[in-house]
Amino acid sequence: QALAARGEASRGLFGMFCYVLEDEGISGFYQGVTGAMLGQAVVKAVAFASNDWALTELSGGVSPTVWQLIASAMFAGLFTSFFVNPVERIKVVMQAGSVGNSNELQALRQLKESDGLQGLMFRGLSATLAREIPSYGLYFVVYGLLLVQWQSIVISEPMASLGPLFCGGLAGMASWLPVYPIDVVKTEMQNTLSGMESERPSM
Repeated sequence: QALAARGEASRGLFGMFCYVLEDEGISGFYQGVTGAMLGQAVVKAVAFASNDWALTELSGGVSPTVWQLIASAMFAGLFTSFFVNPVERIKVVMQAGSVGNSNELQALRQLKESDGLQGLMFRGLSATLAREIPSYGLYFVVYGLLLVQWQSIVISEPMASLGPLFCGGLAGMASWLPVYPIDVVKTEMQNTLSGMESERPSM
């Protein structure tokens, strides 16, 4: 996605792999990964904490309904989007090569200089909200429902303890599949600095 700005999007998976390897070396596959890993640790902590808080508030501590599960999960997506957006903005411009071979701190400084704090924090936010709210809505609900079914069917160890692993993986697939097109749009909105594009899509 990010290399689409360079006109390299038609190479296919293997062709793109070879292109990145030849052009940037092994390190090219890990552009932005340090900031993304640290950022995602914060993002996931915020997501689970906000979902748990909303679920407790809505259900009053008793077994929640499906609608309460959905509402709390979507609240988590809404709240988390404001943490996700700047983290992914830095990651995307690094992967697109819009800030050269900068590290995360250098990319952050370049973004602040070119786009200002507002551009760093809010560019692409509408697409991030459109992705995160339904994605988390699906993730937490599907995970919760699958885990209940797993625990009712599987009672022997070690299979019972593997429930979160399998249910989390299935929930992750279910949550990403419908919102992936929105992620493509978000990447296109975020992958350059101000002044580098003649016309950038808005949403």
